[in-house]
Amino acid sequence: MFDVSQTDGEPIPELEAKELLSTVEGYEDFIKAVTFVAPVPVSFEDIPGDSKGFFSPTEKRIAVQEGMSESQTLKTMVHETAHSMLHDKDVNKDISAPAKDRNTKEVEAESIAYTVCQHFGIDTSDYSFGYIAGWSSGRGMKELKSSLDTIRRTASELITGIEEQLREIQRDREMMQEQEKESLLLIQNSNLSEYSLVNVRGMDAAEVVEALSAMNDNDRLNIAAYLESRGAWTTEIANQDTKEFGEHHLDVRYNTDTNEVIDVKVEMELNERAKEPISADDVILKITHSRGFEVERITNKTPEEVQEIMAALTKLEDKSTQNIRDCLKSCGADHIPIIVDGGRNSGTPQFNDFEIDLDKKEVTMMSHLSPAKQAEGIINRLEFAKTAFSDDECNLIVNYAFKLNDMEKTRELAERIYYEETEGSQGAAPAVIDAQAEIDALPDPMIGLWEMEEYGYTWGEMLPLTQEKALELFDHDLPVYLLHEDGSETTVNDRKQIIAHKGIFGIEKGDWENEKNLRAMLGELEAGRAGKEAQLLYGDSDKYGIYQLKDIPEMREFQFAGTESLKRRGIKKDNLDAIKPENYNLVYVGELSGLQGRTQSATLEAVGKWGI
Repeated sequence: MFDVSQTDGEPIPELEAKELLSTVEGYEDFIKAVTFVAPVPVSFEDIPGDSKGFFSPTEKRIAVQEGMSESQTLKTMVHETAHSMLHDKDVNKDISAPAKDRNTKEVEAESIAYTVCQHFGIDTSDYSFGYIAGWSSGRGMKELKSSLDTIRRTASELITGIEEQLREIQRDREMMQEQEKESLLLIQNSNLSEYSLVNVRGMDAAEVVEALSAMNDNDRLNIAAYLESRGAWTTEIANQDTKEFGEHHLDVRYNTDTNEVIDVKVEMELNERAKEPISADDVILKITHSRGFEVERITNKTPEEVQEIMAALTKLEDKSTQNIRDCLKSCGADHIPIIVDGGRNSGTPQFNDFEIDLDKKEVTMMSHLSPAKQAEGIINRLEFAKTAFSDDECNLIVNYAFKLNDMEKTRELAERIYYEETEGSQGAAPAVIDAQAEIDALPDPMIGLWEMEEYGYTWGEMLPLTQEKALELFDHDLPVYLLHEDGSETTVNDRKQIIAHKGIFGIEKGDWENEKNLRAMLGELEAGRAGKEAQLLYGDSDKYGIYQLKDIPEMREFQFAGTESLKRRGIKKDNLDAIKPENYNLVYVGELSGLQGRTQSATLEAVGKWGI
């Protein structure tokens, strides 16, 4: 064995009692419990010096230094309680027991305090180990072992007493809480011609809702008596004769006609949530039955999962609102009733992804509706929280869906316009102009792609035409087709085919694109022609112009007619009314300055020569 002075290395750390600084969960309850089990009164006071507490055998009391941390305070209380239990001659009257010195008493008290606190999850080792080490210095192992039985026995007694007091405190608290619970219940029929306003003590709103939801037909005969059988105290405050319930803040409503139970606070929270904008990922489910309908916003399910929920709903025997909501909950749906028939948001334009009729067990999907109906649903969905579209914008979105039969592009258009109207800085005009241009690019404004698809023709390279437009394009020598409900088509060779056909007609996209390009070019030429005509009629210099009959079907019989033929038709040089300017195009403009001095005959001859 070596003395420490004979060894090398780091110094051996000395144990010291370090102040405890932690908080304790349930601190107030522990204070009450220890105070109760202590055999003498406990007080908190400002103790002079460094002492954290003391037990006075003469005054029969325990004093604890005020202002310490929660863990230090509790540890000190247990320490001094141990002193009062073991080291007071009036309490511990075992005459045969040998007298204990101060060191033994302090080791026992602190060991008990450490053991008790450790049992309740309060770590006092930073203080207790150093404290015990200090007071046990120089003590023999035999002396320390003699105190172990006392430490174990007293610690066990304190733990048992404290635990019992903690349970008693909790029982008292729960009893007080039960007695403090109070709810205001309105029992009413649908039109409020009969009602009873009842104060329910001993139950909060959630417990009243749970109790009412569990009633059977016999229980409903006397609801107040039923609630009292469940441990509540009831007092009727008002009824249909006193007409006072409007002055109170209701907690629960119960409808005797429908057996519907409403937690008013929860309903108010739902009302607020029901005003929130609809997310793109939300699935909207409309549930209808004989008593009305309810539109649910489901925030945590895919469309496929909602279809499984609808299958569960169709199996409900009792189609009450509560059962429907319970079914949604049991399926794991996070749902908010955003529209309720005759109630919440009942005047709001409706929209949904799915609709289920529980009576008929029929399901309707929005994607199976017409594009116009789907577009209305998209508009209503976006405007649920905030109106944004003008009437013209709504009409454009619906027409866009109807004409182009592309719901994804329609949704993108609606969302773009909505964003620009509510958040954007540029405005919705560019989106509106682009969408209208797509509509105008179709050959016939009176029919859309959806009508062609519904008719039975689905080839993507064909554009639909009405009979009137088909005749017009055919007369302009464009290739037109008769479309058939079996998806086939027939090339039109004669106007009579168009007149006889009772279905719809079509033109290939490529042919219509070429026609649009030709019309654009002719438009540019027409614009140039208009400028030339303005120079001819209103310019500063003398000019002449040459006009040609338009190349249209009604003018073709005149294009190569001779003078005698024209005369027979009444078209003469002295009959200018027979000449219609709208039947002619200006094809050439020339200057007359080079023709001055010539005779009329020579001038006309020169014009005819240069104009050819």
